[in-house]
Amino acid sequence: QSYPSNGMRSRSSGDVESGPSGPSGPVLERGPSVGNSIQKRSDVRSDVVRRATIHEKKLGQFLRKFAPELMDIRNYDPDDLCNQLMHVDMGLIKSIHPRSMLKKLWKSKNATFLCPDLMHAIATWNKRCYWVATAILMDNDVKGGGLAAFSKRAKAFIKRFLHIARQCVKMGNYYCASCILCALKMQCVRRLAPAWDLLSKESNKDMEFLEEACSRKSYWERFDKAQDTREIHIPHLPLLLDALYQIEVKFTKDSDDHINLSKYKKQWNIIFGLMKTQRSNSFKIPKNDELISALSSAVHWAFPEEKLYSISYKYLPRSRNTIVGRRSGRTAGLSILSRGSPRTTAASPPPNPVNGSSSRATK
Repeated sequence: QSYPSNGMRSRSSGDVESGPSGPSGPVLERGPSVGNSIQKRSDVRSDVVRRATIHEKKLGQFLRKFAPELMDIRNYDPDDLCNQLMHVDMGLIKSIHPRSMLKKLWKSKNATFLCPDLMHAIATWNKRCYWVATAILMDNDVKGGGLAAFSKRAKAFIKRFLHIARQCVKMGNYYCASCILCALKMQCVRRLAPAWDLLSKESNKDMEFLEEACSRKSYWERFDKAQDTREIHIPHLPLLLDALYQIEVKFTKDSDDHINLSKYKKQWNIIFGLMKTQRSNSFKIPKNDELISALSSAVHWAFPEEKLYSISYKYLPRSRNTIVGRRSGRTAGLSILSRGSPRTTAASPPPNPVNGSSSRATK
């Protein structure tokens, strides 16, 4: 007799089993149940996740082993790199919907679902920042040279990135320029005094020019100037989001639910500049698909923060008197761009953050 209702079946009366104490009566056996199938599916899912994690680790190890030789910026012309970075960053900015930059959506818990286009641009900015730091601190080609050889190599990369950032500013690509400046100001890079001392006066001037161009006051002057002309202007994403965030914080509805038109006017002045860049068709630089592909994939083999600090301390040990702690040495306010702790989200603020409300929000 079968029991289809509960998945149980019994043996017939003729089927007698011999137990330890002799013959037994009818024995009930459990048939296939829903719980068992769910458990099997859960096991399969966990096995797939485990295999994917192992594959990702192996892929990361492979990229970190071979990618530095495949994407060494010293093998490319800086002007070509700037031109192709313009293509990559223009595509990122054009993919952002203006509505994603309102109501602090990028700071919400469901930011990945509410504004995936903006979160992708933020993630790319973060990854590129770590890629720049990784390229400077990579020591795969330093063989027995010690601090002198490591400093000489780091100096060459710092000089090249400063040149690229300066060209990006001249071309109006503040997205990339601010990213490079933030990477150069990371404590694991900034603490390499022997490498910075080797820089020439021209490179030091490039650093001063970059800091001045990406500062709040200077950038907003350039932003307003670009709105009156047809110049290409890829915006400084950290400053843009910081200004919009300060506007949302300062201008809110009053108790009578009256709408503050000044708030929407200030938001429109900023977002209109973004929309003008998205509609621009004056960008006529030939594409290099091979170089664009290399630049897009290079950011995926960037070292994590702990690895960068371990390399920095390897050649220049930590000093209690001169080296600040890791947490205080980071660029301040790492959670401005995206929600989360600084360790898990590398979204960095403007290179020279100013405490308090943004000058753009209160202007």
